[in-house]
Amino acid sequence: MRINIGYNDFNDKAEALMSRKKVTIKDIANYVGVTPMTVSYVINQTPNQSISAETKQRVLDAVKKLNYVPNNAAKALRLNQTYCIGVAMEKKLIVQRYAQILEGIRSRLEENGYSILLCNNQQSTKALPEYMNCFLENRVDGIIYVSMDGQDIPEKYQKQIKQFNIPFVALDCEDMENFSTVQYDYYRGACQQTEHLIKKGAKHLIYFRPQTNTKQERYRLRGVEDTLKKYPEVTLAIYEIPYSVEKEQEVPNLGMIYDKTMLGIFSKALEDEQDNIQEKDGIICSWGRWVEVVFAETLKRGMKVQISGLAEGTLYAPLWDNVTYSSLPNYEAGCILSEMILEQIKKPEIVRHEVLSPL
Repeated sequence: MRINIGYNDFNDKAEALMSRKKVTIKDIANYVGVTPMTVSYVINQTPNQSISAETKQRVLDAVKKLNYVPNNAAKALRLNQTYCIGVAMEKKLIVQRYAQILEGIRSRLEENGYSILLCNNQQSTKALPEYMNCFLENRVDGIIYVSMDGQDIPEKYQKQIKQFNIPFVALDCEDMENFSTVQYDYYRGACQQTEHLIKKGAKHLIYFRPQTNTKQERYRLRGVEDTLKKYPEVTLAIYEIPYSVEKEQEVPNLGMIYDKTMLGIFSKALEDEQDNIQEKDGIICSWGRWVEVVFAETLKRGMKVQISGLAEGTLYAPLWDNVTYSSLPNYEAGCILSEMILEQIKKPEIVRHEVLSPL
């Protein structure tokens, strides 16, 4: 006796399968009327299999209809690959530039079938940083490391990364020649903005910089000073803004603490420079986040000056004609880091270095 199964019967069957906790390949096979191996071949796009286009489409339709989710743990175990990359970031994501970097990483890895795992940088009670443990525990296939203020990871960890053959790439580290890295050209950005202000008519410049000796701040200062060597008629006043890393850790919702002391320094500096700075003269802010605060202070004092930020601030594009930024290509950096780590996974012997110019 022949039984005809209609459309509604298949729908009922699909609803019954989806009511379970998880649909399996065997469920897909029973639903379509093929073997589990056929379903596996179709899902994994296994080459050189004689499966008709019609059958492939029926399997794919069933996968979509039944909301089938692959067992990636089993796949990772079989292929010895997790299709996940660990991202270790020393800075907090509330800081805009680091969120942009992460988005570049995420989007490019997603295009290549990878997900990301944000790793803890702290050692805790373990002998190794958490991001290294993530690899050794087979949770990720490689590590993208985003430095804080241009600092390298300790040399002992660099040696262990090599020892354990961990695919590893780094952003904004000062001296890690043995690993693939992406760097920003802080020097060029400072040169460009200083030159821009002078060509717009500046004869006197005020330079606000943090009271720290990190790589990027050394390069930025040198860029400003080297540019001024070509213009001996232009004068420069440097003011250092103190900040505390400890304070930054205490207040995770702020990348930089604008306390009364800091605002007082901005205000006092502009007061001292009131008689020196004329219309069209310029103010350079090493940190773009300072631009809006400095701009507000100049408005209070009626100072018609140019203002430049050496890294983008809270505004993607300036709202005022006298404000410019040397923006860092953060999203692009994230994309390149992703390409580098995938390259490392396939060809560990390849080491390359990219230097990105400001926008």
